Amino acid sequence: LLTIIATLFLCTFIRAQESTYLWIKFKQKYSKSYSTDVENARFLVFLRNLHLIEQYQKEDPDVQYGITKFADLSPEEFEAQFFGLKPSLNSEKNQPIMTINSTFLTDPPASWDWRDHGAVTPAKNQAECGSCWAFSAVGNIEGQYFLKHGDLRKFSEQELVDCDTIDQGCDGGYMQNAFTWLSENGGLEPAENYPYIGFQTTCKINPAMQIVKVKGYLNFTDSEEVIAQSLYQYGPLSTGINGNKLQFYKSGVLSPLKCSNELNHGVLFVGYGSEEKKGKSTDYWIVKNSWGADWGEDGTFRIVRGKAKCGINLDVSTAI
Repeated sequence: LLTIIATLFLCTFIRAQESTYLWIKFKQKYSKSYSTDVENARFLVFLRNLHLIEQYQKEDPDVQYGITKFADLSPEEFEAQFFGLKPSLNSEKNQPIMTINSTFLTDPPASWDWRDHGAVTPAKNQAECGSCWAFSAVGNIEGQYFLKHGDLRKFSEQELVDCDTIDQGCDGGYMQNAFTWLSENGGLEPAENYPYIGFQTTCKINPAMQIVKVKGYLNFTDSEEVIAQSLYQYGPLSTGINGNKLQFYKSGVLSPLKCSNELNHGVLFVGYGSEEKKGKSTDYWIVKNSWGADWGEDGTFRIVRGKAKCGINLDVSTAI
């Protein structure tokens, strides 16, 4: 009995030492500093998150979860600070949905990545502002602008955060609302004219600089086959996802056993492909996020395609 107790004590001590070491490395890597009281609370959150990471990894062993820059936030804090998609704000939810019939679409290749074809700007960072909806909408418009003009330019998320009166700035919004607002209010400015600051302030639109004109938007069906065809034919597409499993994502193809379809985060489809691993082939989506290039796979993530995971197929749209 004494041997068992001693072994358990030793294992607990070693685990505590490992956790402390990981905490120190985390603070160094992400330049985190706290007051003493705050640090104690953040460390407890970090410890709980280490258990969550283990749980996620057991449920989804083919993807790599780990300590990310969000590891000192509880899942509730993380969702409040870094999501922001609010389908409840849909200003046209009673309007008929336009859909694309697959018979009108071009057969796509087996894999496609719009980053390789010039239609995707580098990773951006929404910071602690619930503006994912604006980044998703602008990412789609950047792709549409490139396809029409052959010129990849960065456009202004901050214009939408400050000025879009249908949505709620850093408190959340909806991509289709953004498209509607732009169609009624002149258009979108380049990012260099209206740079992103990560919080909502007074609207400073310069009508002479609203160079992107939006006519409206299209919604797509929830068929992932049709979405892939549409992505190839129409360029990067806005979509929603339940992002709760993304907090500790590092790399690989997400395929969690448990994932809600309640959409809370706006992202951008930029490609699709297949991966051969451990003798099996997995189809996946390539999705651009808005948490910076130091998260995920250089600011993107992959998620299994064809299984309707995390609601990724439920709210797909493009600006016209």
